[in-house]
Amino acid sequence: MWVEVALPLPMFRLLTYRVPERFWEIARVGQTAIVPIQNRSLKGVIVQLSSDPKSEGMQGKGWKEIQNILNPESVLPSHLLQLTRWVSERYACSWGESLALASLPLYKGKRRLLVPKPTEFVKSESDGTLPYTLSEEQVAAIQTVGQSIQNGEQKTFLLHGVTSSGKTEVYLHAIAETLRKGKQALYLVPEISLCPPFLEILRKRFGNQVGLWHSQVTLKEKEQLLSAIREGRVRILMGARSALFVPLPNPGLFILDEEHDHSYKQQEKPRYHARETALKLGEIVGGVVLLGSATPSVESFYRAERGEFQVLELKSRVASRSFPQLSIVGAGTSAKKATPFSEELIQAITQALFRREQVILALNRRGFSTFLTCVSCGFVWKCRLCQ
Repeated sequence: MWVEVALPLPMFRLLTYRVPERFWEIARVGQTAIVPIQNRSLKGVIVQLSSDPKSEGMQGKGWKEIQNILNPESVLPSHLLQLTRWVSERYACSWGESLALASLPLYKGKRRLLVPKPTEFVKSESDGTLPYTLSEEQVAAIQTVGQSIQNGEQKTFLLHGVTSSGKTEVYLHAIAETLRKGKQALYLVPEISLCPPFLEILRKRFGNQVGLWHSQVTLKEKEQLLSAIREGRVRILMGARSALFVPLPNPGLFILDEEHDHSYKQQEKPRYHARETALKLGEIVGGVVLLGSATPSVESFYRAERGEFQVLELKSRVASRSFPQLSIVGAGTSAKKATPFSEELIQAITQALFRREQVILALNRRGFSTFLTCVSCGFVWKCRLCQ
Protein backbone atom coordinates (compact mmCIF):
# COMPACT_ATOMS: atom_id res chain seq x y z
CA MET A 1 0.00 0.00 0.00
CA TRP A 2 1.18 3.51 -0.87
CA VAL A 3 -0.12 6.92 0.12
CA GLU A 4 0.23 10.46 -1.16
CA VAL A 5 0.86 12.97 1.61
CA ALA A 6 0.42 16.75 1.57
CA LEU A 7 3.01 18.48 3.75
CA PRO A 8 2.78 21.99 5.24
CA LEU A 9 5.57 23.25 2.99
CA PRO A 10 5.57 25.69 0.04
CA MET A 11 5.81 22.84 -2.46
CA PHE A 12 3.17 22.24 -5.11
CA ARG A 13 3.43 18.48 -5.34
CA LEU A 14 2.48 15.56 -3.15
CA LEU A 15 5.00 13.05 -1.82
CA THR A 16 4.51 9.30 -2.04
CA TYR A 17 5.28 6.92 0.84
CA ARG A 18 4.98 3.20 1.37
CA VAL A 19 2.63 2.09 4.16
CA PRO A 20 4.11 -0.50 6.54
CA GLU A 21 1.97 -3.60 6.98
CA ARG A 22 1.17 -2.68 10.59
CA PHE A 23 -0.79 0.35 9.35
CA TRP A 24 -2.72 -1.34 6.52
CA GLU A 25 -5.88 -1.76 8.59
CA ILE A 26 -6.02 1.80 9.90
CA ALA A 27 -4.64 3.98 7.07
CA ARG A 28 -7.36 6.31 5.74
CA VAL A 29 -7.57 9.40 3.57
CA GLY A 30 -7.74 12.46 5.80
CA GLN A 31 -5.53 11.13 8.61
CA THR A 32 -2.44 12.87 9.94
CA ALA A 33 0.76 10.89 9.48
CA ILE A 34 4.39 11.44 10.42
CA VAL A 35 6.67 11.01 7.42
CA PRO A 36 10.41 11.41 6.76
CA ILE A 37 11.61 14.13 4.44
CA GLN A 38 15.31 14.75 3.96
CA ASN A 39 16.84 14.60 7.46
CA ARG A 40 13.73 15.33 9.50
CA SER A 41 10.20 14.16 10.19
CA LEU A 42 7.05 16.16 9.48
CA LYS A 43 3.33 15.79 10.01
CA GLY A 44 1.26 15.66 6.84
CA VAL A 45 -2.22 14.65 5.73
CA ILE A 46 -2.90 11.49 3.72
CA VAL A 47 -4.86 12.58 0.64
CA GLN A 48 -4.74 9.41 -1.48
CA LEU A 49 -4.36 5.63 -1.05
CA SER A 50 -3.24 3.13 -3.69
CA SER A 51 -2.28 -0.52 -3.93
CA ASP A 52 -0.28 0.22 -7.09
CA PRO A 53 1.70 3.47 -7.18
CA LYS A 54 2.23 3.34 -10.94
CA SER A 55 -1.50 3.13 -11.65
CA GLU A 56 -2.13 6.35 -9.72
CA GLY A 57 0.74 8.30 -11.22
CA MET A 58 2.96 7.78 -8.20
CA GLN A 59 6.30 7.52 -9.91
CA GLY A 60 9.68 7.05 -8.29
CA LYS A 61 12.06 4.54 -6.75
CA GLY A 62 13.37 3.80 -3.31
CA TRP A 63 10.13 4.38 -1.40
CA LYS A 64 10.32 5.82 2.09
CA GLU A 65 7.81 4.60 4.64
CA ILE A 66 5.42 6.58 6.82
CA GLN A 67 6.59 6.46 10.42
CA ASN A 68 3.33 6.78 12.33
CA ILE A 69 -0.36 7.64 12.06
CA LEU A 70 -1.50 10.08 14.72
CA ASN A 71 -4.88 9.70 16.34
CA PRO A 72 -6.31 7.25 13.75
CA GLU A 73 -9.94 8.00 14.69
CA SER A 74 -9.43 11.69 13.80
CA VAL A 75 -10.10 11.84 10.06
CA LEU A 76 -10.77 15.00 8.06
CA PRO A 77 -14.12 14.72 6.26
CA SER A 78 -14.15 14.78 2.47
CA HIS A 79 -15.72 18.24 2.28
CA LEU A 80 -12.74 19.74 4.12
CA LEU A 81 -10.33 18.00 1.76
CA GLN A 82 -12.21 19.55 -1.16
CA LEU A 83 -12.32 22.95 0.55
CA THR A 84 -8.61 23.04 1.36
CA ARG A 85 -7.77 21.97 -2.19
CA TRP A 86 -9.86 24.91 -3.44
CA VAL A 87 -8.15 27.28 -0.98
CA SER A 88 -4.74 26.21 -2.25
CA GLU A 89 -5.75 26.91 -5.86
CA ARG A 90 -7.62 30.15 -5.14
CA TYR A 91 -5.09 31.73 -2.79
CA ALA A 92 -1.84 30.45 -4.30
CA CYS A 93 -0.48 28.16 -1.62
CA SER A 94 0.28 24.45 -1.40
CA TRP A 95 -2.42 21.96 -0.48
CA GLY A 96 -0.41 21.04 2.61
CA GLU A 97 -0.34 24.67 3.76
CA SER A 98 -4.11 24.99 3.45
CA LEU A 99 -4.61 21.59 5.13
CA ALA A 100 -2.68 22.96 8.10
CA LEU A 101 -5.74 25.12 8.76
CA ALA A 102 -8.02 22.10 8.94
CA SER A 103 -5.71 19.70 10.77
CA LEU A 104 -5.10 21.88 13.81
CA PRO A 105 -4.09 21.17 16.48
CA LEU A 106 -2.23 18.07 15.26
CA TYR A 107 -0.09 19.97 12.76
CA LYS A 108 1.29 22.48 15.19
CA GLY A 109 1.14 20.42 18.37
CA LYS A 110 3.92 18.37 19.90
CA ARG A 111 4.47 14.69 19.15
CA ARG A 112 2.95 13.82 22.50
CA LEU A 113 -0.80 13.50 22.03
CA LEU A 114 -3.18 14.90 24.61
CA VAL A 115 -5.79 12.61 26.12
CA PRO A 116 -9.13 14.47 25.83
CA LYS A 117 -11.11 14.84 29.04
CA PRO A 118 -14.88 15.32 29.17
CA THR A 119 -15.72 18.95 28.44
CA GLU A 120 -18.14 20.75 30.72
CA PHE A 121 -20.51 23.12 28.97
CA VAL A 122 -22.99 25.63 30.31
CA LYS A 123 -26.53 24.32 30.51
CA SER A 124 -29.40 26.29 29.00
CA GLU A 125 -31.15 28.66 31.35
CA SER A 126 -33.56 30.11 28.79
CA ASP A 127 -37.21 29.10 28.50
CA GLY A 128 -37.16 30.06 24.82
CA THR A 129 -39.33 33.17 25.20
CA LEU A 130 -38.31 36.52 23.75
CA PRO A 131 -38.35 39.88 25.54
CA TYR A 132 -40.19 41.33 22.53
CA THR A 133 -42.51 40.27 19.72
CA LEU A 134 -40.95 39.44 16.39
CA SER A 135 -41.51 42.05 13.69
CA GLU A 136 -43.15 41.21 10.38
CA GLU A 137 -39.79 41.60 8.65
CA GLN A 138 -38.16 39.15 11.07
CA VAL A 139 -40.94 36.61 10.61
CA ALA A 140 -40.64 36.86 6.82
CA ALA A 141 -36.86 36.41 6.94
CA ILE A 142 -37.10 33.47 9.35
CA GLN A 143 -39.68 31.73 7.18
CA THR A 144 -37.69 32.26 3.98
CA VAL A 145 -34.42 30.94 5.41
CA GLY A 146 -36.20 28.13 7.25
CA GLN A 147 -37.91 26.95 4.07
CA SER A 148 -34.57 26.63 2.27
CA ILE A 149 -33.12 24.67 5.20
CA GLN A 150 -36.14 22.34 5.29
CA ASN A 151 -35.89 21.73 1.54
CA GLY A 152 -32.15 21.07 1.72
CA GLU A 153 -31.42 23.84 -0.77
CA GLN A 154 -27.95 25.23 -1.44
CA LYS A 155 -28.60 28.97 -1.16
CA THR A 156 -27.01 32.21 0.00
CA PHE A 157 -28.93 34.98 1.76
CA LEU A 158 -27.80 38.54 2.42
CA LEU A 159 -29.54 39.71 5.58
CA HIS A 160 -29.43 43.50 5.27
CA GLY A 161 -30.71 44.87 8.56
CA VAL A 162 -30.20 48.18 10.33
CA THR A 163 -28.58 48.17 13.76
CA SER A 164 -30.87 46.61 16.44
CA SER A 165 -33.22 45.22 13.80
CA GLY A 166 -33.03 41.71 15.26
CA LYS A 167 -30.65 39.94 12.88
CA THR A 168 -29.40 37.71 15.70
CA GLU A 169 -32.89 36.32 16.26
CA VAL A 170 -33.04 35.33 12.58
CA TYR A 171 -29.72 33.53 13.04
CA LEU A 172 -31.01 31.65 16.08
CA HIS A 173 -34.16 30.45 14.33
CA ALA A 174 -32.07 29.29 11.36
CA ILE A 175 -29.79 27.35 13.71
CA ALA A 176 -32.79 25.70 15.40
CA GLU A 177 -34.17 24.62 12.04
CA THR A 178 -30.77 23.24 11.03
CA LEU A 179 -30.56 21.15 14.21
CA ARG A 180 -34.03 19.74 13.52
CA LYS A 181 -32.71 18.57 10.14
CA GLY A 182 -29.96 16.65 11.96
CA LYS A 183 -27.15 18.91 10.76
CA GLN A 184 -24.64 21.22 12.41
CA ALA A 185 -24.40 25.01 12.29
CA LEU A 186 -21.37 27.29 12.13
CA TYR A 187 -21.61 30.86 13.47
CA LEU A 188 -18.73 33.21 12.62
CA VAL A 189 -17.94 36.65 13.99
CA PRO A 190 -15.07 38.81 12.67
CA GLU A 191 -13.24 39.41 15.97
CA ILE A 192 -12.36 37.15 18.89
CA SER A 193 -13.54 39.92 21.25
CA LEU A 194 -17.09 39.45 19.91
CA CYS A 195 -17.20 35.77 20.84
CA PRO A 196 -18.09 36.02 24.58
CA PRO A 197 -21.38 37.95 24.23
CA PHE A 198 -22.59 35.89 21.27
CA LEU A 199 -21.49 32.65 22.94
CA GLU A 200 -23.62 33.58 25.93
CA ILE A 201 -26.61 34.21 23.66
CA LEU A 202 -26.16 30.86 21.91
CA ARG A 203 -25.72 28.88 25.11
CA LYS A 204 -28.77 30.47 26.72
CA ARG A 205 -30.81 29.30 23.75
CA PHE A 206 -29.16 25.96 22.92
CA GLY A 207 -27.29 24.99 26.09
CA ASN A 208 -24.49 22.44 26.00
CA GLN A 209 -24.58 21.94 22.21
CA VAL A 210 -22.43 25.02 21.59
CA GLY A 211 -18.63 24.96 21.22
CA LEU A 212 -16.07 27.74 20.76
CA TRP A 213 -13.07 27.82 18.41
CA HIS A 214 -10.53 30.55 17.72
CA SER A 215 -6.78 31.12 17.98
CA GLN A 216 -6.88 31.92 21.71
CA VAL A 217 -8.50 28.59 22.62
CA THR A 218 -5.84 26.33 24.12
CA LEU A 219 -4.60 23.15 22.46
CA LYS A 220 -6.13 21.02 25.21
CA GLU A 221 -9.51 22.74 24.86
CA LYS A 222 -9.42 22.19 21.10
CA GLU A 223 -8.74 18.48 21.57
CA GLN A 224 -11.67 18.25 23.98
CA LEU A 225 -13.92 20.12 21.56
CA LEU A 226 -12.96 17.87 18.62
CA SER A 227 -13.78 14.85 20.77
CA ALA A 228 -17.17 16.34 21.68
CA ILE A 229 -17.89 17.03 17.99
CA ARG A 230 -17.03 13.45 17.01
CA GLU A 231 -19.32 12.14 19.75
CA GLY A 232 -22.18 14.40 18.63
CA ARG A 233 -22.29 16.43 21.86
CA VAL A 234 -21.44 19.69 20.08
CA ARG A 235 -23.65 20.59 17.11
CA ILE A 236 -23.18 24.36 17.00
CA LEU A 237 -19.75 25.89 16.59
CA MET A 238 -19.04 29.59 16.92
CA GLY A 239 -15.77 31.39 16.50
CA ALA A 240 -13.55 33.50 14.28
CA ARG A 241 -12.59 32.70 10.68
CA SER A 242 -10.44 29.65 11.56
CA ALA A 243 -13.59 27.83 12.75
CA LEU A 244 -14.42 27.29 9.06
CA PHE A 245 -11.88 24.46 8.99
CA VAL A 246 -13.06 22.55 12.06
CA PRO A 247 -14.13 19.03 10.95
CA LEU A 248 -17.89 19.15 11.52
CA PRO A 249 -19.22 15.86 10.14
CA ASN A 250 -22.44 17.20 8.57
CA PRO A 251 -22.61 21.01 8.43
CA GLY A 252 -25.73 22.57 6.95
CA LEU A 253 -25.71 26.25 7.92
CA PHE A 254 -22.96 28.88 7.77
CA ILE A 255 -23.60 32.27 9.38
CA LEU A 256 -21.22 35.22 8.93
CA ASP A 257 -22.23 38.13 11.11
CA GLU A 258 -20.88 41.54 10.03
CA GLU A 259 -19.91 39.98 6.72
CA HIS A 260 -18.39 43.26 5.51
CA ASP A 261 -15.67 43.31 8.18
CA HIS A 262 -12.08 43.33 6.92
CA SER A 263 -11.04 40.94 9.72
CA TYR A 264 -12.52 38.06 7.74
CA LYS A 265 -9.46 38.34 5.48
CA GLN A 266 -6.50 36.28 6.69
CA GLN A 267 -3.29 38.34 6.56
CA GLU A 268 -0.88 35.40 6.85
CA LYS A 269 -0.40 32.57 4.40
CA PRO A 270 -2.71 31.10 3.25
CA ARG A 271 -4.42 34.47 2.76
CA TYR A 272 -7.99 33.23 2.42
CA HIS A 273 -11.14 35.31 2.85
CA ALA A 274 -13.62 33.72 5.24
CA ARG A 275 -16.66 34.97 3.33
CA GLU A 276 -15.55 33.49 0.02
CA THR A 277 -14.42 30.31 1.74
CA ALA A 278 -17.78 29.93 3.50
CA LEU A 279 -19.57 30.38 0.18
CA LYS A 280 -17.45 27.62 -1.33
CA LEU A 281 -18.02 25.33 1.65
CA GLY A 282 -21.76 25.91 1.38
CA GLU A 283 -21.54 24.96 -2.29
CA ILE A 284 -19.59 21.78 -1.52
CA VAL A 285 -21.95 20.48 1.18
CA GLY A 286 -25.14 21.92 -0.31
CA GLY A 287 -25.87 24.10 2.71
CA VAL A 288 -27.32 27.52 3.44
CA VAL A 289 -25.01 30.54 3.83
CA LEU A 290 -26.42 33.49 5.76
CA LEU A 291 -24.49 36.76 5.47
CA GLY A 292 -25.59 39.52 7.84
CA SER A 293 -24.71 43.19 7.98
CA ALA A 294 -26.14 46.67 8.44
CA THR A 295 -23.60 47.87 5.85
CA PRO A 296 -22.99 45.03 3.38
CA SER A 297 -19.71 44.87 1.49
CA VAL A 298 -19.72 46.21 -2.06
CA GLU A 299 -18.96 42.70 -3.34
CA SER A 300 -21.95 41.13 -1.58
CA PHE A 301 -24.29 43.97 -2.53
CA TYR A 302 -23.27 43.67 -6.17
CA ARG A 303 -23.74 39.89 -6.17
CA ALA A 304 -27.16 40.36 -4.58
CA GLU A 305 -28.12 42.80 -7.35
CA ARG A 306 -27.04 40.20 -9.90
CA GLY A 307 -29.30 37.63 -8.25
CA GLU A 308 -26.54 35.41 -6.86
CA PHE A 309 -27.71 36.14 -3.30
CA GLN A 310 -31.27 36.59 -2.08
CA VAL A 311 -31.68 39.81 -0.09
CA LEU A 312 -33.65 39.83 3.16
CA GLU A 313 -34.21 43.31 4.55
CA LEU A 314 -34.86 44.42 8.12
CA LYS A 315 -35.51 48.16 7.82
CA SER A 316 -36.89 48.89 11.30
CA ARG A 317 -35.60 48.38 14.81
CA VAL A 318 -37.21 45.86 17.13
CA ALA A 319 -39.38 46.85 20.10
CA SER A 320 -39.79 50.39 18.73
CA ARG A 321 -36.20 51.26 19.59
CA SER A 322 -35.35 54.72 18.28
CA PHE A 323 -32.42 55.60 16.06
CA PRO A 324 -29.66 57.77 17.55
CA GLN A 325 -29.95 61.51 16.98
CA LEU A 326 -27.36 62.80 14.52
CA SER A 327 -26.19 66.38 14.05
CA ILE A 328 -23.88 67.73 11.37
CA VAL A 329 -22.05 70.88 12.48
CA GLY A 330 -19.88 72.93 10.15
CA ALA A 331 -16.30 73.34 11.36
CA GLY A 332 -16.21 76.88 10.00
CA THR A 333 -18.34 78.12 12.91
CA SER A 334 -15.33 77.87 15.21
CA ALA A 335 -12.73 79.51 12.97
CA LYS A 336 -12.73 82.86 14.76
CA LYS A 337 -11.82 81.21 18.04
CA ALA A 338 -9.01 79.12 16.53
CA THR A 339 -10.32 75.89 18.08
CA PRO A 340 -11.36 72.63 16.44
CA PHE A 341 -14.39 72.47 18.75
CA SER A 342 -17.66 74.10 17.80
CA GLU A 343 -19.92 75.70 20.41
CA GLU A 344 -22.41 72.87 19.88
CA LEU A 345 -19.76 70.24 20.55
CA ILE A 346 -18.46 72.00 23.67
CA GLN A 347 -22.00 72.29 25.00
CA ALA A 348 -22.78 68.61 24.30
CA ILE A 349 -19.56 67.47 26.04
CA THR A 350 -20.30 69.70 29.03
CA GLN A 351 -23.81 68.31 29.39
CA ALA A 352 -22.57 64.71 29.13
CA LEU A 353 -19.93 65.27 31.83
CA PHE A 354 -22.53 67.00 34.03
CA ARG A 355 -24.65 63.81 33.77
CA ARG A 356 -21.53 61.81 34.75
CA GLU A 357 -21.48 60.15 31.33
CA GLN A 358 -18.49 59.45 29.11
CA VAL A 359 -17.52 61.03 25.79
CA ILE A 360 -15.79 59.58 22.74
CA LEU A 361 -14.20 61.91 20.19
CA ALA A 362 -13.31 60.17 16.92
CA LEU A 363 -10.72 61.75 14.63
CA ASN A 364 -10.77 60.91 10.95
CA ARG A 365 -6.97 60.86 10.69
CA ARG A 366 -3.66 61.40 12.43
CA GLY A 367 -0.75 63.52 11.28
CA PHE A 368 -0.36 67.05 9.95
CA SER A 369 -2.95 69.50 8.73
CA THR A 370 -3.74 69.19 5.02
CA PHE A 371 -4.88 72.79 4.53
CA LEU A 372 -4.40 76.32 5.88
CA THR A 373 -7.26 78.36 7.31
CA CYS A 374 -7.43 81.89 8.65
CA VAL A 375 -8.27 81.99 12.36
CA SER A 376 -9.86 85.44 11.94
CA CYS A 377 -12.29 84.96 9.08
CA GLY A 378 -12.22 81.23 8.31
CA PHE A 379 -10.83 81.63 4.78
CA VAL A 380 -9.21 78.46 3.39
CA TRP A 381 -6.33 78.85 0.94
CA LYS A 382 -6.69 76.65 -2.16
CA CYS A 383 -4.47 75.93 -5.14
CA ARG A 384 -5.43 78.17 -8.06
CA LEU A 385 -4.90 75.27 -10.49
CA CYS A 386 -6.68 72.37 -8.82
CA GLN A 387 -8.64 73.97 -5.97
